[in-house]
Amino acid sequence: MSIEYHRRRQQNLQDVNAAVGSCMAEHRIGEYIAGQVTYNLGEYPEPTAIAPTEYDRELLQSFADHGVGLIQLHEEWNDSQRVLGGHKFKSHDEAGLRAFIDLVHELGMKIMLYASTGFFEATDADFDPGWSQPDHLVELYFDYAHCSPAHPGWRAYCMPWFERLLDELGVDGLYDDAGYSPLYLHPEPLPGDIRVGPETEQVHSSFWDLLGLVGDMVHARGGVFKVHVGGTEARGLTSDLYDYLWVGESIEDVAQLRGKT
Repeated sequence: MSIEYHRRRQQNLQDVNAAVGSCMAEHRIGEYIAGQVTYNLGEYPEPTAIAPTEYDRELLQSFADHGVGLIQLHEEWNDSQRVLGGHKFKSHDEAGLRAFIDLVHELGMKIMLYASTGFFEATDADFDPGWSQPDHLVELYFDYAHCSPAHPGWRAYCMPWFERLLDELGVDGLYDDAGYSPLYLHPEPLPGDIRVGPETEQVHSSFWDLLGLVGDMVHARGGVFKVHVGGTEARGLTSDLYDYLWVGESIEDVAQLRGKT
């Protein structure tokens, strides 16, 4: 690291510490990727070619030039409704997706893909109703079941797909839209569930265990694991289970968001 790097860093810290009169807490954060961009590939379920165009190249280059370190793709990279030739864990334009990933890497940035340890389309041919309680998230074009983190069948189905995304596509991490329906809300386990510990409003043993497995898979490959539970919810997750916790969905009061997070 150059003298100029240290000069800029120290000046930045000096300015920040002078500007902040008081704060609720202070934490030292290491290996933080300061610039992260959610990049929209199209408006699924409309057909979208993912292969980067000159527009994409210029835009991604501008992000890289301004210090962005991570590009995050949401669910339009996949085909959750199986209407375009892919499925929940496979792109309808895999060659284009690989080209997009290669371009991001060429520009010196990391890239992560949307995944979910809970949400799965209830009309999918692979869906086993035994994986899920009857509460679904039905919005827009989808009918997403909340698959149980305590069900070994669901784990055995989704985890090899996560591994493939990391190993075969070469992405640098996963964004887990957890799709978690707390098991304490369902006193009677599903017939196939094996709850690994207590399930209460404060303790979510099976959910924590599943996220630990996926996080270990990502971290073993040097990747980044980002988790979203909903709003300001964390369901007791601790930072040893994720690198970033995504908060703020549907929040109307920023002061309340700061207070809760």
